[in-house]
Amino acid sequence: MPKCGNCKSKQEEIEVQEVPQINTDVNLVELIWAHTALQASGMSDEHKDRLNSIYSPIFNENVNFGCGGCKDANFRRLDHYIREVLKIQI
Repeated sequence: MPKCGNCKSKQEEIEVQEVPQINTDVNLVELIWAHTALQASGMSDEHKDRLNSIYSPIFNENVNFGCGGCKDANFRRLDHYIREVLKIQI
């Protein structure tokens, strides 16, 4: 998978007050599904759409499936959110 270059640029630091808090409408099962799906390869378009429907409302951006480095960064961001912000051990 080719890299797009965005993953090579210095990412902005996220301040604690900018990290979104969980919405009561967000289903924890969906968050864990998204976490697992981001580790997978060869997702169908339906899975990509479902993943973005979970990821996008939290981070105001879609997962970049076209770049392996960016997808890995999206995974780390979601992993940090689940483990450190929400304090959910998965």
